[in-house]
Amino acid sequence: MNRFFSLLKSVTGAFLGVQSGKQLDNDAEEKSVWPFVITGIFMTVLLVIGIAAAVRIVLTNISG
Repeated sequence: MNRFFSLLKSVTGAFLGVQSGKQLDNDAEEKSVWPFVITGIFMTVLLVIGIAAAVRIVLTNISG
């Protein structure tokens, strides 16, 4: 479970552009890139769904 939160923290930091150099070095030591890729794709899908939901709510409230 600790590894999952570390992965989530790393991908979130990279996603937002605030990842530290130390964390980047730790990520480079990982054996496989796939957990980072899968988590990044998942977070991107969540972002798109969130934006689409927000736009839908705003447009519904505007058109009344």
